[in-house]
Amino acid sequence: MESLSEIEAQINDLIRNRTLRVHHGLVLRNAIELEEQRLRTILSGDEES
Repeated sequence: MESLSEIEAQINDLIRNRTLRVHHGLVLRNAIELEEQRLRTILSGDEES
């Protein structure tokens, strides 16, 4: 999950530098958040298939 945090930080930098549009950054951050939640569920052993 550390790499997801690093990617999120890179996205924030791109938004700050206006290399990436805000709405694209929001979509990417939402995708990262969903993946973090999925990984937490798997790691906690509560995954429902």
